[in-house]
Amino acid sequence: MLFLALTGFLLYGSIHTAHSAILNQSVTEGSDTFLFCGNDGKVIWTKGVDGGRGDILTAEHGDVTVKHKPDPDDRYSVLSDLSLVIKNLSLSDSGIYYCNTVPVVSLTVTPFHSVMTVRTTMGDEEEDSFLYSGSPDETEEGSAEEGYQMIPTTEVYCLA
Repeated sequence: MLFLALTGFLLYGSIHTAHSAILNQSVTEGSDTFLFCGNDGKVIWTKGVDGGRGDILTAEHGDVTVKHKPDPDDRYSVLSDLSLVIKNLSLSDSGIYYCNTVPVVSLTVTPFHSVMTVRTTMGDEEEDSFLYSGSPDETEEGSAEEGYQMIPTTEVYCLA
């Protein structure tokens, strides 16, 4: 009897753990991602917002996908396995995503940063300057503007 009780407890713990595991996913803004659900039937994708959840879309095999919020840029869709596809990620896409009320992914969208080296020539002197685009990382002590150093350049040549 004790063996049966322990087996039941372990089985319940395994099932509970499988349903409560959440995948942490980090993606750069501007890229695309997909979130896996693992459900073969009807899927309702939602995102945690302001202490609740906001419906994104409902999909079912062989049926039309219904979007629950405006999507003029067609950023949200589903794959054949009903995984959620989000295109052109923005920082506001960060959050917890639910598949049929089960939290499946904690998505973190990180700022895009790019650096371009520009060689400038003034007379006989050459100097490398760096041009940054994207959002600088904020620190606890400073503001976002302190993340970049502005280097004056007088001329930029583009060779094609």
